[in-house]
Amino acid sequence: MKQIFTGLVLGAVLILSPAAKGGNPELPINLQSADDFVILAKSGISTVPPSDITGDMGVSPITSTAITGFALILDGLGEFSTSAQVTGRIYAPDYAPPTAVKMTAAISDMETAYTNAAGRTIPDTEELGAGEIGGLTFVPGLHKWSTGVLVSSNVTLNAAGNPNAVFIFQIAGDLTIANGQSVILAGGAQAKNIFWQVAGGAGAIIGTTAHFEGVVLTATAITVNTGASFNGKLLAQTRVNLQSNTIVDSSLINQYTLTYTAGLGGSVLGDSPQFVLEGENGTMVTAVADPGFVFTGWTGTDPSSDNPRTDLNVMADITVTAQFQALVPNQFVFTYTAGLGGSISGLPIQIVNQGNDGTTVTAVPDPGFAFVSWVGTDPSLVNPRTDLNALADITVQAQFVADPAVPEIAVEQPVGVNVPDGGRRNFGPVLVGGTKNLVFTVSNSGNANLNLTLPITFSGPDAAMFTITAPPMTPVLPGASTTFTVRFAPLTAGVKVAALQLGNNDSNENPFDIRLTGFGSGLSVVLASPITLNPQTGLLEQTVRISNTDLVTVDAVRMFVNNLPAGVQAGVQVYNASGSVGGIPYLQHNFPVAQSEEIVFLIEYYRLSRHSDFTPVFGLEATLPVLPPAPDGAVISINREPANLGGRILLEFTTMRGRRYVVQYSSNMTDWKTTDPVITAPSNRLQWYDDGPPKTESKPNSVGSRFYRIIQLP
Repeated sequence: MKQIFTGLVLGAVLILSPAAKGGNPELPINLQSADDFVILAKSGISTVPPSDITGDMGVSPITSTAITGFALILDGLGEFSTSAQVTGRIYAPDYAPPTAVKMTAAISDMETAYTNAAGRTIPDTEELGAGEIGGLTFVPGLHKWSTGVLVSSNVTLNAAGNPNAVFIFQIAGDLTIANGQSVILAGGAQAKNIFWQVAGGAGAIIGTTAHFEGVVLTATAITVNTGASFNGKLLAQTRVNLQSNTIVDSSLINQYTLTYTAGLGGSVLGDSPQFVLEGENGTMVTAVADPGFVFTGWTGTDPSSDNPRTDLNVMADITVTAQFQALVPNQFVFTYTAGLGGSISGLPIQIVNQGNDGTTVTAVPDPGFAFVSWVGTDPSLVNPRTDLNALADITVQAQFVADPAVPEIAVEQPVGVNVPDGGRRNFGPVLVGGTKNLVFTVSNSGNANLNLTLPITFSGPDAAMFTITAPPMTPVLPGASTTFTVRFAPLTAGVKVAALQLGNNDSNENPFDIRLTGFGSGLSVVLASPITLNPQTGLLEQTVRISNTDLVTVDAVRMFVNNLPAGVQAGVQVYNASGSVGGIPYLQHNFPVAQSEEIVFLIEYYRLSRHSDFTPVFGLEATLPVLPPAPDGAVISINREPANLGGRILLEFTTMRGRRYVVQYSSNMTDWKTTDPVITAPSNRLQWYDDGPPKTESKPNSVGSRFYRIIQLP
């Protein structure tokens, strides 16, 4: 079982005894679907602009009217909104389905996570500092207070080298971070593994310009005051109030481990391991050779001859070992390094027997730089250089100066992530018939104009599926940048490959090549039949066969019917539409569709002229089922026995013009299912067909028995 805290507090620093570190490690709080959000609240989210939020936000059960200060822009389908202050999506229950279902689940999971955090037992520490924890350092575990907690000065959370360590803070009162103070992470601690459960009436209050780390779960509100920053999640059971804050979802923060070790014959000076956030820099480490040995290079996941070395713009774990070689009498070491603005080609560390020759090395200037000279124990202007007749150690460095009037191209996608010449970008899965855009940024770090050759070209087997929708501007001035947008529009399923060529006047990167890949996936129209008139109903009909080419089963399918004529005489309406979004009608199949499975929609069109001279365009999306509730109304009679017309079942019943009706069906006359959509009677008699999807889950001739009843709604 866990140990009770037995440390000492000396001044403002928490000193932990071994007993305090001996508790059972805590498991993380499972946020479930609430983990999809950086901010989640039940009563509202407000900001005093500008704020900069990375991640999705949402409210429920309150509607989108309670999201203020963000200037929301509703998307085309009405399922979410966006904001210039949010890199992500914003959800509310009054948006189009399935958003309400999504938000109800997320709020429920948030409440469950709060209960989980509050219910953890056997704390590692209790009542530290009587709730005043400024200046303390915490190790992983469960820390509990029966009062509020105040952070009056910086507090440190040290994971002691375990990046998976979990910290849980149970606070019966409020949590207050004083102005300008910070929660500091050390030893590999990660915000996504830190949980603050706050039960107080005021909730969590983050002071002005303070910095906070972790997932905050409150019974009430969270208030982040002016200029404060936050890495984590704000999950409040009432409101979240912001004032010009920077908030980053901890689920989107990647941390990498840099590990440096030494082989036989030396040691490593510097910190190891190092825990570095994505895109940031490590600190310098130096391989130190023992007497009689010489450093020969780093081996491992990122080999290098640099010594000292500082790993910059870290994008992955790095594990390397410094290698050393024993020297024998009459051996000498030639060491070649590069100063700012260039690199070394050839063996940078050479062990040469007395009287023998080294191998050729070349000082290679970066674009915009020129080689000047070698400085060190054997200075020279010769480049390349080959040192002959070894009689002593040689240690030299190549010097470079900026060369005027040279452009230097660099490409990023997304911003901050470098794409090398010859690199690749993957669009991922995109629905066949759909599109996805990637925005590339072209910058010029040289000191002359960068001239781009337009148009950008594509080559390869699937080049036609990649297009430029927004070209870059040219020229790009020194220090400036421009963007261009590439659209991927798969026409068929499967992996798609093309190469992008961006011509330019950077002499060593012309053209700039990027390999593009994507995957045509999801739902596609296999076949659409001609539009014909059904003389029995007077409606025009069309069948559309849909195939699921995605890699997984989809829960439901929504098919939008676009490009319909308008007008009194020529106008076309989808008679059996399940609903509409932005004025575009859709039919919905509310049943799972497995990978490679096909379904058939029957569309009924009403047109006064009954002419079929129009061509609809279909859009598809995977969605969640929206099953109609069990109707509350009176069962009415079917006028005549249902007729089987070539696999279609015809029902006819007496109606009242303008009243609403639903048809139910069953295989056993006990378990009844409701068809989609609800029918509004246009006259005093109605004919209704069971054609299978989307009205019912399957064709009527595919089951043994199917019974029907009609319910007149109140």
